[in-house]
Amino acid sequence: MPPSIRRADSVAIPAVLLCAASLLSISARTAHAQSHDYHALFDGESFAGWEGSSDLFRVENGSIVAGRLDESIPENAFLCTTREYSDFELKLDVKIDGPGDNGGIQFRSRRLPAHFEVSGYQADAGTVGSEWFNSVIGIEGPVAPDARSPVWGSLYDESRRNRYLAWGMPDDVNRLLNDGWNELTVRAEGPRIRILLNGQQTVDYLEKAHVPQAGNICLQVHSGAPTEIAHRNIRIKELPGSYVAFERTRLDDFFYGEGANFGDLNGDGIHDLVSGPYWYEGPDFSIRHEYYKPKAYDPAHYSDNFFAHVLDFNGDSRNDILIIGFPGQTATWFENPGPPYLDIPVPPARHDGVWPLPMDDAPAPATKDTTRYWAAHVVFDIVDNESPWWTDLTGDGKPEIVAINNGRYGYIEPDWTAPEKPWPFTPISPENGWQRFTHGLGVGDINNDGRMDLIERAGWWEQPASLRGNPIWSFHEVPFSERGGSQMYAYDFDGDGDNDVLTGLAAHGYGFVLYENLVIDSGRSDKEGRANGARRSTDSGSMVSAAPISFRKQVIIGETAEDNPYGVVFAEIHAVDLADMDGDGVLDVVTGKRWWSHGVEGDPDINPRAVLYWLQTVRTDGGVEFVPHLIDDDSGVGVQIVAGDINGDSLPDVIVGNKKGTTLLTQVRD
Repeated sequence: MPPSIRRADSVAIPAVLLCAASLLSISARTAHAQSHDYHALFDGESFAGWEGSSDLFRVENGSIVAGRLDESIPENAFLCTTREYSDFELKLDVKIDGPGDNGGIQFRSRRLPAHFEVSGYQADAGTVGSEWFNSVIGIEGPVAPDARSPVWGSLYDESRRNRYLAWGMPDDVNRLLNDGWNELTVRAEGPRIRILLNGQQTVDYLEKAHVPQAGNICLQVHSGAPTEIAHRNIRIKELPGSYVAFERTRLDDFFYGEGANFGDLNGDGIHDLVSGPYWYEGPDFSIRHEYYKPKAYDPAHYSDNFFAHVLDFNGDSRNDILIIGFPGQTATWFENPGPPYLDIPVPPARHDGVWPLPMDDAPAPATKDTTRYWAAHVVFDIVDNESPWWTDLTGDGKPEIVAINNGRYGYIEPDWTAPEKPWPFTPISPENGWQRFTHGLGVGDINNDGRMDLIERAGWWEQPASLRGNPIWSFHEVPFSERGGSQMYAYDFDGDGDNDVLTGLAAHGYGFVLYENLVIDSGRSDKEGRANGARRSTDSGSMVSAAPISFRKQVIIGETAEDNPYGVVFAEIHAVDLADMDGDGVLDVVTGKRWWSHGVEGDPDINPRAVLYWLQTVRTDGGVEFVPHLIDDDSGVGVQIVAGDINGDSLPDVIVGNKKGTTLLTQVRD
């Protein structure tokens, strides 16, 4: 590889499955996604599967023994599994002897570089000084100077926040303790962590910070007075979805556009990536090619490239690129010239954090020759709405741009015999003042008649049986959102045979909800909201309706952590995609925070992490739950997020183009 070509950095970022215990036996889930059985982490004879150079650990009588009774422990020491775990139930027996009397079980932890410590959660074991511990848990009153309190089953955050996160009260814990061996159970399910001591729960903790939810399991012996800790029967059961993890590859740090996509652009049968003015050559994406003149943008402002799509427009067996620009601007497809492709060595994709950059050009790479830019066909002048779709709305087997133009909803489609000519707009609604910054748009079959309908924040437009004569579609008022979110979807999330509506409430605020389709014309009893299609308040759990279909609103992500059963909250859900991330045959949701959407001071939650999640669709007897899994906390979304099998391994990946740059999240499996 030429020295000027820089391979993108890759960092393993495991995702997590956050599934409540009551959901683990749902029969609808496939064998591929069901819980594994317990398996041993310790073979009783060796340190196979473990790492740690400390001489404080040894194997004796079928146990891992840490520490010593004949001298003090100089510093904390840890023996760690060689592989990481995200969602699991861990069980082991622990016995502690000696005046030091303190150890613990680290989980979702990682060793600190060039340091003896690890960082992450710890299920504590043993005792600590009572005076200090009473101050932690808020108990007042004098205690003996040498008194100690049990911390068995407490949750501590080691070398990170350095404090107890949750604990059992000493009197309660003392009643649970055995002399000798005690069984600890740790159940980690996304942000929910439960610890049990001898079968009785001591901690039920909900993590509200965006911290890593995967890591090693480690056995700890604490520094201080002589201590000897024995561990036996160490076994683990991985929970459904714990095998889903992602490797992050940052292809570029510069801001070129708000979307990205993939497709085979050089005809080698391998997917390539497109983001901004570049396409990145698969399978390793280390070589990029310009297809129009690059320009980097200050992330405090906006780019002219919002959506990217890949399709062969002119039938020459070469995939072209469609770019939809800033709202109210053009749609342009760039014609693939075919080989030879000039290799554009990838320049250093890092900047010094000082903005603005010179905006005339992107950081200029050295090239072998003058770049051969692709012919640009501007096919439509004004594409309005912040979430236009590129999909088959009309059912003719070919995609159209679904958007707003001149205050009307409709679709833009080419004459496929001459796709380079301007594309006409076909309205499906009257003129109602909708404009380029209108938020929220979707396509899906709301009424199960086999025809795609158009969904917007105020309701849905029903596609008629025939499009002959370009009729105006029937409108059904449903206040899905007041301000509008991003892409909206109609899909049978709860598995009851009808399509529900998924939508954000505010692209630049908080709120992500499902409107459950109650199908009141199906013969099922539905007294609420049935009479004359009456409309009611749209607060969480209330009814909105459009006869003959009624909807019930279910909050997925609200404005506070308390609005989500898993404590997850973030704002600015400006891009959404659906994909079966865990292989159970049901589509899941991929979304995240649009970081710096309105610049450094424009976010409702100013400058938190740029989180990216997949929300597992878990069907239950009572409906559906969306279980959040953190994919990454340094990418987020733009206005377009695309999930699909990019590298050909049958596992969905995610590609992001936004103000963080271009980021590929590749799914990996153990």
